[in-house]
Amino acid sequence: MPKLSIIIPVYNAAKYLSQCIDSVLAQTFTDFELILVNDGSTDESEKICLSYKEQDTRIKYVYKENGGAASARKTGLEYAEGEYIGWVDSDDWIDKEMFQTLYEAAITKEADIVACGVVQEYADKQNMLVPNTKEYQKSVDLLIFSYCNKIIRRELFLKSEIVFPVGTAEYEDVCVTFKLISNADSILFVPQTFYHYRMSTASVTHSLHAEKLIQNRLFVTENNLDYSKTHSVNEYSKILAERMLMTAKQNYLDNLQVFNPKKWRHIHPEINYWKLLSFYPLYNRVLFVLALLKLDLLLLWAVKVKDAARKKLFSKLY
Repeated sequence: MPKLSIIIPVYNAAKYLSQCIDSVLAQTFTDFELILVNDGSTDESEKICLSYKEQDTRIKYVYKENGGAASARKTGLEYAEGEYIGWVDSDDWIDKEMFQTLYEAAITKEADIVACGVVQEYADKQNMLVPNTKEYQKSVDLLIFSYCNKIIRRELFLKSEIVFPVGTAEYEDVCVTFKLISNADSILFVPQTFYHYRMSTASVTHSLHAEKLIQNRLFVTENNLDYSKTHSVNEYSKILAERMLMTAKQNYLDNLQVFNPKKWRHIHPEINYWKLLSFYPLYNRVLFVLALLKLDLLLLWAVKVKDAARKKLFSKLY
């Protein structure tokens, strides 16, 4: 049985797939199986996967009908035999020391989850997200960021009664990682930035939070809040559930496309307390206070000023 199972969900990923697989096969840690889950690709992805499978006996190839990212992850986990599970998205890549560093840390500290930093890779720049226990926001973001910058003990998926939320692909990773965090006995960060997350033009557009995306995020984060209330979780997870929901609904304050402070006030008003708001940057706290005081015109003015400044910055960068 391998010590680590690495799962790559694949869907029409031919453009970057070889770079992704090569980065996994180049790992200094070698006791792993690599599971390639083809989620009904219609491009050259299958050909690439089969070519690599012929070259390395550690590779498993699984084909399934298209069902979305959550469905592909679920399938990969069903085939996994390793003590720990790691994921890499098919358009990303990792540094060669990543899994050795994470696994050694997990064994030494008997950790259920070990996470590393992330490099957001734009076309013309990089953004480093480094774990820092003194900066709550950064640490939480890296912990719930996705499956892909961490390894997770396989038994934890059974203990947490994980059900992959098929049909909520936009935010399904947060739904699952929250439950894993809530049931983990030990979580560890390493200070290195090993995972390279490719930020495409689509990713930038995706971050604009249209109404459908917000509703999807609200559904997932409300599910997490309910889970924190009905299960025995630590205080950290309770606050995390509230913060995730606050982050989801704050789009109704800082996004002009869906600006609706009345809706913000209506959605779970019980989480609008200062201790939770204090975790956010000053600008966000100002928006929260204006919304709570129902100073909606002043709030709209502040958001428009910030939006104009953001557009000016983007015009200079791109």
